[in-house]
Amino acid sequence: PALSRELRGADAVAQRAIAFRSLAPSARPALVNGWPGFLVYSGERLYAVIAFTIRAGRITELDILGDQKRLPRLG
Repeated sequence: PALSRELRGADAVAQRAIAFRSLAPSARPALVNGWPGFLVYSGERLYAVIAFTIRAGRITELDILGDQKRLPRLG
């Protein structure tokens, strides 16, 4: 089963985002459902899709899809 977590607050999200720091060089900017985001790779394999929701010029939500069963089905 897929693992789903919800984090609230800038500090909690920032601390969790540090886990992706080592993959930052392999991240590529992309539009995700019409919003700014990133495709994150581990080598040649898509590791995660990150999408930002922006309101009033600020990031208000950060959605990360890392389910290795769902990622190959994305267009």
